[in-house]
Amino acid sequence: MPDVLAAEELRELLAELRNRARAVVFLTVATGLRISEALGLKWSDVDFGSRVIKLIRAVVHQHIGETKTEASRKPVPMDGTLAAVLHYWSTQTWYRQPDDWVFASSQMQVRQPYRPGTPLRWYVQPAPQRLGIAKQIGWHWRGR
Repeated sequence: MPDVLAAEELRELLAELRNRARAVVFLTVATGLRISEALGLKWSDVDFGSRVIKLIRAVVHQHIGETKTEASRKPVPMDGTLAAVLHYWSTQTWYRQPDDWVFASSQMQVRQPYRPGTPLRWYVQPAPQRLGIAKQIGWHWRGR
């Protein structure tokens, strides 16, 4: 069985995370997006005025392709809190042009987004340990 964070644990985790890691965790938790869909977002896909995220592509093993299912291509509404988190991230990143990846990899000269394991391994997984949360954190559980 996968470890599931309690609401208070999630609040503590989000408070512990900064910038990109906080934005990607908040985005995936608030919307249920697959990590491949979250990493496939460009700023032009995020419509702050209409508060909607357009899912156009997914990135799996650094290959850009379509989303996993047709249902995945439906626009995702953003509430005010998610819009604020993403807007704040857009002010912190160097890569904020419409054609830039929301989670652009500076190591890849912005040509690709981060790999799913990068923010997870470097920023997200150490946080629960610092907080005393004895649960494994991952993008999804593969034990089906």
